[in-house]
Amino acid sequence: MCKAWKDEAIVTTIETLREVNISDAVIKEKIMTKYSLTEREAKDYLLEKSA
Repeated sequence: MCKAWKDEAIVTTIETLREVNISDAVIKEKIMTKYSLTEREAKDYLLEKSA
């Protein structure tokens, strides 16, 4: 998976799950599993989308 495409997919996943009121804790677990992220990477994506 291309890095730019993967980044966009992760951000889209976070935005979509937040729109349906899924908690960040659950989102973190989902993106860690789906995109093979470490906990730190997942937290960084969530923080980036909070800004």
